[in-house]
Amino acid sequence: MGMEKNETSEGSLFSLFLGCLAILGAIALVAVQVLYITFGKSKGLIYSSDMLFFSGCAVALCLIHMSILLFGGRNMKRIFVIVISCIMLVGAVGLIGYGYMHTKAQESLIRTVSPDKNYAAIFKTDSNSGKIRYYRDFYTLFGKEKEVIPFTSKEKLHCQWVSNDVCAVTGISKDGDIWQYAATFGDRGDGITYSNMINSLSVEWLASNGKKNNQLEVTKEKIIVNIDGVKEEFDFENCVQYGTLALVLCDEENEAKWMISLNEDAHLDPELLTVEKNGTCSLLKVSMEKEKPIIFTSMGNN
Repeated sequence: MGMEKNETSEGSLFSLFLGCLAILGAIALVAVQVLYITFGKSKGLIYSSDMLFFSGCAVALCLIHMSILLFGGRNMKRIFVIVISCIMLVGAVGLIGYGYMHTKAQESLIRTVSPDKNYAAIFKTDSNSGKIRYYRDFYTLFGKEKEVIPFTSKEKLHCQWVSNDVCAVTGISKDGDIWQYAATFGDRGDGITYSNMINSLSVEWLASNGKKNNQLEVTKEKIIVNIDGVKEEFDFENCVQYGTLALVLCDEENEAKWMISLNEDAHLDPELLTVEKNGTCSLLKVSMEKEKPIIFTSMGNN
């Protein structure tokens, strides 16, 4: 009899311990959700996935249910336990189901991760205004707003990483014009001096694939692109720079045509701030489909 009482006592203490852990976990989750709603959004924070908010609430319900059973499960009538379990189960499944349907219907949040997994960019489109907000990863679970992209898109955004620290984001405006934005994370200089992309590209370029008819040239007034015999010229005033790594070339109607990005081997001369010899850049055609970048190698200053 004594051994049975000891075992029962130890079992009760263990259940009490697990119950305390469960209720503490539930309180922590609820606190995170409350802080997110009250302060997080005003500080430009969002969950990196719309499902995380609903999943967190569902897990909190399950932990509360677990704590109730562990604290008083043995003293509760079976019918009461069944009712509580059904209510909590329906609530949790309902939250996850609603979150899934909400996320699927909105399709407004896109999270894209760099090939080397070191960077992530989040883009969220306001379904009413069409505004697109760009967020940087913040402790993986969250995104912190960086800026509002000066475009709207009537279609789902297309994201393509040109390198480990440059992501090309393409969309189509309500007027049907295609545009491109670049999320950049790195630097090719000393990390302090701001470099102008047009100046950085002012060297002699040679197509790495050996095609002599593929040309990239920066003159005193414009950028000339010649791919497979099709020559295009872009005035500097129609070129949009993003960070210090990407330059989008637009035509006279401001429709994006090409993007030039400096690859990771494109180191800048510390004095001239131009790409040193043997450094490379990528020329990416603006498209809503995945495109293969055309690589050019720097032959040094003219």
